Amino acid sequence: MKQVKNLEEEYNKCIRTGTIQFSNKTDISLIKSLLKSSKEDIKIYNATLSVMEKNKGFSYLFTHRYDTLRKLMDAYLYFDNLKCGNHHCTNAYLCKKNPEFKIKWEIIESMRLLRNSINYQGEIIDENIWNNFKPKFIKYIKILKNKVKQELISK
Repeated sequence: MKQVKNLEEEYNKCIRTGTIQFSNKTDISLIKSLLKSSKEDIKIYNATLSVMEKNKGFSYLFTHRYDTLRKLMDAYLYFDNLKCGNHHCTNAYLCKKNPEFKIKWEIIESMRLLRNSINYQGEIIDENIWNNFKPKFIKYIKILKNKVKQELISK
């Protein structure tokens, strides 16, 4: 797997190359839709977790959790009217602009890189890797779900 690069340098590169851009409208209906979809994902995850772990479906669980996390990240960042060309720069923006969330750049980038290895290189992850990331997914998904809900209430 590739190494995680420096947050500050990567954020600046994303700005410099125009990968991070902004729209002039907050799409509340899209935010609500992403939140609803992520809640459905969480229900499915909770209903199937024990079966998937028993059958060693760790790569599936990992990509499923990552996709749920991405929906919530996108939903939250749409409040900033963020339009971003890739997950790498979205991660950089989230971590740089919201350090109070305590979502660690090194972890979220490792998640992205591993998910890409699973999807594009056919990497299969084992139980140890899954167990290492599982609590981090739970924590980050909870943080972002709550932040999206809070922002919606204030709108």
